[in-house]
Amino acid sequence: MQRDPWDRLDREPSEQYIRFCVYRDLGPGRTIGKAYAKLCEEYGKAGCGPRRLEKIATRYKWVKRSRAYDDHLEKIRREDHEKELKAMFRRHKSLGLGLQQFAGKKLEKILKDKETLDKAADDLGPTFLPLLIGTGIKIERQAAGIPDDYSIEDLTPPVTDDRIARAVEEGLERMSDKQREEYLRDDAT
Repeated sequence: MQRDPWDRLDREPSEQYIRFCVYRDLGPGRTIGKAYAKLCEEYGKAGCGPRRLEKIATRYKWVKRSRAYDDHLEKIRREDHEKELKAMFRRHKSLGLGLQQFAGKKLEKILKDKETLDKAADDLGPTFLPLLIGTGIKIERQAAGIPDDYSIEDLTPPVTDDRIARAVEEGLERMSDKQREEYLRDDAT
């Protein structure tokens, strides 16, 4: 059976492993000095001096084993966070779909009856309608995967003199001789 680096090593005395666990559990800001203080606090003594503890830590690779443990805990935290995010996205998707269906049914009902439509427009007022339209646009853009700050200018290439000249040339080529002659004459005057 393969053990993790932070597990008790072969030939590591239980007393040394307990000291390692105290050091390991101090977290990323751990030091031998902090471990020594914690051992004294918890057990009334460390069982050895700080220099001896340093030698024990070196012999049993406390720093390397503790970093592996930190990485292990970070991986668990990341996995839990990813699960929470996935659950949140599922909830938001479900809620969004439910709201869209509800709003869609209400809108269909309003649109079917002219009198209801006129009353709804009056009730909404001039400040709410732009908000409603903007929300609809935002939902549509998000569904299409388009960022909120993306504009039509981002979708169309810039107009340059070369593009204008090429468009004019292509247009002239499609014109009949008579049309081309009239265009060039009008352009010259």
